[in-house]
Amino acid sequence: SISPDMYELLMDVVSRTGTKIAQAGRYEIAPDGSELPLICIPPKQETSYTTVKFLQELLMHRGDCSFCTKLLSKDLFADRQFPTGALNEDFRLLIEILGETEGLISIPKQTYYVLYREGSNTRKTNESFSRVFADSVDNADWVTGLVREKYRELIPFAIRFGLFQRMEYLLHIPIDQMRKENQEYAQVVAHIRKNWKHVFFNKYLTGKNRVYLILFAIGPKTIRRVHRMIKKL
Repeated sequence: SISPDMYELLMDVVSRTGTKIAQAGRYEIAPDGSELPLICIPPKQETSYTTVKFLQELLMHRGDCSFCTKLLSKDLFADRQFPTGALNEDFRLLIEILGETEGLISIPKQTYYVLYREGSNTRKTNESFSRVFADSVDNADWVTGLVREKYRELIPFAIRFGLFQRMEYLLHIPIDQMRKENQEYAQVVAHIRKNWKHVFFNKYLTGKNRVYLILFAIGPKTIRRVHRMIKKL
């Protein structure tokens, strides 16, 4: 749901600045109606982001890639649509659009309410394993290629992003699907092992990220079993 004044506030930004993308903040709401910690922290004041700076925020998991919090010029969609049959689809389309703009402007007010619904695509049980995790890995590889071609100053951020997305994949895939015969899973593990030096030396990974990635590179299935036992205790 949205606040009654959401589009009024965003249209005011568009009218005053001429920006093609205006963005508001959001609330994260649990299924029971309680507020969850914010995923995307809104700025303290109206802030203009260049395309490169906002892409950096997205690669650091600080930016909001969703379209539901934004007001965009319709000409940006002239020849575009969301990828068919893919999840995490906002991420890719937004980055394509950002490449044709000078960036966006974000306002501090939170006007959009994200309700987390049990059984949704991003909150399925381990038995069903949402495709969003695999599609997020695919998007990480796509954006890394784009960064190497057009935004080379962001390469360390893109490498960090690809490793982080694979860590998320390995934290959620059901243990019985962690088999060598599962090519998707095998490729995720192989990528972490191949990029061993980045796990150690990429300064944009946290210490906790490094520990998980190192353990997953050594024995992913064993680590998940131990993790499951700890959670049960």
